[in-house]
Amino acid sequence: MPRIVAAMTVPITKLKAVLSKNVKTRRKALGLSQEQLALEAEIDRTYVSQIERMIANPSLLALHKIAQRLNTEITSLFDEPQRSSQSGPEKR
Repeated sequence: MPRIVAAMTVPITKLKAVLSKNVKTRRKALGLSQEQLALEAEIDRTYVSQIERMIANPSLLALHKIAQRLNTEITSLFDEPQRSSQSGPEKR
């Protein structure tokens, strides 16, 4: 199933949770504060905070600006984070 169609079947709260986690994780990985991201993406700092707290429903334009500054594609902001295995190294 195409990724866009699959996303349409996901509850909005799940999409907001994934978006929130990915924006925050990527922002921190780049060493950016919410204020720096907002300034460089030309959006309000409180908007970044609201996205990360799952309060805001960002527009396509806002997502585009955020993705550009985070050096990624908009679609990757909705990719589920990979779960790391906590059981140790894989045995062969």
